[in-house]
Amino acid sequence: GTRALDQGGLARDISLRHAELITNLAMASRGLSGEALLLELYGERGRLSTLKATVSRARRLVAIESIPYRLSDAIYVDALDLDDLLATGHVREALELYKGPLLPESEAPGIRRARERIDEAVRQAVLHAGEADLALRLARKFPDDLELWEKAKELTAKDDPAYPLIRARIRRIRGEWGL
Repeated sequence: GTRALDQGGLARDISLRHAELITNLAMASRGLSGEALLLELYGERGRLSTLKATVSRARRLVAIESIPYRLSDAIYVDALDLDDLLATGHVREALELYKGPLLPESEAPGIRRARERIDEAVRQAVLHAGEADLALRLARKFPDDLELWEKAKELTAKDDPAYPLIRARIRRIRGEWGL
């Protein structure tokens, strides 16, 4: 969720558009054509001149090659580590790394798809892990996700202090949804 670029221990905030560009390029290790990158950032409404200007400004932050567009140097993106942790079954570590949705304010098509994929991968991994504390921690990040709250209830002992809170949350969600 944060938009910071750490270079040599010096973290600096970057614009949403630069974060979107860098993240899309980091997730596409082989690079992207100009047309593909344009669609990932701007969708159908994008213009190539806008993309070129964005890339030009982003080159002040990171080295970007053209044809195809790709990052010249390896850049650490926590979302990629999260994918690796989930793929190797390290759900607890993945949930530690997962701070929330990827660039939540972004409407860039490539980021939206990645965000939805990551959120659902984390969600499914936690649901299948069968550990009450993991289910409860993720449910707190998604306060209206009835399935997560019900899984947390199923896995939490009735004498656990969190149990009544979980039940109350489930009742509230069901009430709001008219269930």
